[in-house]
Amino acid sequence: MEMKRDRYLNALIRKEQLLSEGVDEDHIIE
Repeated sequence: MEMKRDRYLNALIRKEQLLSEGVDEDHIIE
């Protein structure tokens, strides 16, 4: 259970990082 939970949290963190990077790039482009 802990393994699956860790993987799920890691996936969420990666998504948040990608989204934050995408937003930063959008701001730079604008």
